[in-house]
Amino acid sequence: MDDRDRVESEEGRQEITSWEALWNEKYKGKLGMLSDQQEVFAAGGFRLGYPPNTTDETQLDAILALLKEQKPLLRDYTEDDIGDMISGQLWATQAWSGDWVQMTYDPATENAKYVIPKEGAIRGSDVMVVLSGAKHPIAAHLWIDFNLDAEVSAANSNYIGYMGPNAAAQTLIDPNILSNPNLNPDAGVYDSLAHLVSLEGDDLDKYTKRWTELTS
Repeated sequence: MDDRDRVESEEGRQEITSWEALWNEKYKGKLGMLSDQQEVFAAGGFRLGYPPNTTDETQLDAILALLKEQKPLLRDYTEDDIGDMISGQLWATQAWSGDWVQMTYDPATENAKYVIPKEGAIRGSDVMVVLSGAKHPIAAHLWIDFNLDAEVSAANSNYIGYMGPNAAAQTLIDPNILSNPNLNPDAGVYDSLAHLVSLEGDDLDKYTKRWTELTS
């Protein structure tokens, strides 16, 4: 995602379409990446043409080397991309689409542009679950039921920009959200996006070890 008033002016109004923009030395100190090891390594993997969930150590080492090249250009690995963009500390950053929607509500970043890079990107799902052994499972189910109400589900989508699973809510969602290709990409784009898998054991250690090396 980028602040188009700053970044595209630097690029002569050329459209940014690639992860490569987050390695651009022109924006040194104004670039951000998420503070999330799998998301960051997936971005590096997309640039190198590797699977976003790779556990191949040779590929992970190549991604780590690429991320080390990027690190001096970054302001930080951020947990507050919204605040950093609004304050102008970041001009371009890896971000979730819901964060972008929140930024468009602020006059300082209302022109922020969200980009699904041509090399590929991650699609995610926020979920509500009832944990095994939950102390109040009935209350938890009632809370989930409340959020699945058509009007409540639509209100959530209209505020955060994420779509819900409730088909009955569709007619109540802002048409600008429904028609936005960044929030509702067409089937071809959507099918090309990848899910991050839940890593465990040795595979998780491969990422954690390299993430610690990168960020320490």
